[in-house]
Amino acid sequence: MAIQFINYQRKACNRLGRVAALHQLPSSVRAVRVHSSSSKVSSGANFKGWQVSGQAIELVFLVDSSSSVGADNFLDELKFVKKLLADFTVSYNQTRVAVITFSSQDRVKVEVDHVSSPHPHNHKCVLLEWQMPRIRFMGGGTYTMGAMLEAQRVLAASRRDSVKAVFLVTDGYSNGGDPRPAAEALKRHGVTIFTFGIRNGNVEELYDMASHPREEHSYILESFEEFEALARRALHEDGLASGPEPPGVLVVVPRGGRRFLL
Repeated sequence: MAIQFINYQRKACNRLGRVAALHQLPSSVRAVRVHSSSSKVSSGANFKGWQVSGQAIELVFLVDSSSSVGADNFLDELKFVKKLLADFTVSYNQTRVAVITFSSQDRVKVEVDHVSSPHPHNHKCVLLEWQMPRIRFMGGGTYTMGAMLEAQRVLAASRRDSVKAVFLVTDGYSNGGDPRPAAEALKRHGVTIFTFGIRNGNVEELYDMASHPREEHSYILESFEEFEALARRALHEDGLASGPEPPGVLVVVPRGGRRFLL
């Protein structure tokens, strides 16, 4: 009976937030357009990429827990991660997830690791209802390099033919060393890197760490509140198709190849 309940719970969790484009690893995002006054997302952003039905996937999320982010914005970052996971079947045989939080050099913490420590009971319910709610804000510096190095360690245990991606969510100002060489090492080993940051952060660094084409893998938002909105629209949770934008909205403005979400 207990086994039957666990299996039912696993299936129920993996149905949560499911849309038509199941099992797609994000490789690009169309412009998210936002009302300048209310920050209300007005049309679709769509993560689209490799069709990976039945494909082994390893996803590593690097979540900034520094003092400059703050406790409230840290929760917005975690909500963003949860929304991005909505269309992945988190399970032992399909998508394995790791969540790493980072602040100062002595505060790089692997909060969740289904990648290098896989277990048949690691599924979406365990991740979203038990493991992620236990993650706490730390405060401190922004040791992005350490987070990238920890991602290397975790992904060293990834499955041979798996699709691998790292999502860096940060305010953009790193310290304690340049994270770009560690990011390049990951990319050389076939890892796709997406970077999400805030406009007043180190935009150049985030852009440099992202995979090519960088304008499709690096996104700079106006505020932390836009993280959840981006993920929600990216996954079509409200079912709206893209279409003409209403007047009075600000759109993504390419500046030197970078995408700014206003």
